Amino acid sequence: MFQKFRIVFITNIVDLNSDHSSVMLTLNTTFPLRQSPPKLFNRTTDHKKFHDLVNEEIKLNTKLKTSDDIDSAVNSLTTIIQSAAWSATNYDTNPQIHKPLPEIIRTKIVEKRKARALYQRTRLPSHKHVYNHLAKSLIKMLIKIKTKNFESHLINLSPKDGSLWRSTKQALNYKTQNLPLKKPVFFGFL
Repeated sequence: MFQKFRIVFITNIVDLNSDHSSVMLTLNTTFPLRQSPPKLFNRTTDHKKFHDLVNEEIKLNTKLKTSDDIDSAVNSLTTIIQSAAWSATNYDTNPQIHKPLPEIIRTKIVEKRKARALYQRTRLPSHKHVYNHLAKSLIKMLIKIKTKNFESHLINLSPKDGSLWRSTKQALNYKTQNLPLKKPVFFGFL
């Protein structure tokens, strides 16, 4: 691991304290952000436009006699491909990021986890009641947020941009699960 990407640091403490050698473990609370490598294409690239731009710019009658001719032809082909890919790709400056949970939900999750840990340590019925109450209220809040997001998704569907068709197609591709039989079936005669 590179030093700048390390999350855990372990150091020996050489101070004298009894018979043991002390070790200090340092954890970083935030992960370093890694940038994704640059890509020529993404999912918004118009491949037909890219193909047409390359066909317009490319010159197939270049001579390839010397190594300098080959190098210049490779460089020109590379620049043609890059410029065509960049102009055929729609780089979204504001990518769609999943919305984080609201602060109320996050605090409710923290409260529920603390209540669960307390109940698991003590096993008292009063702690179990508090944990169950927090769990049920969290579920209700998550259901409300999920239905609100689904309603806003349905309101934003439009037949003009194809979003209605994509949602319909996704809904029709749903496959039901095969449930196991409750009682064994015997096909033989008794």
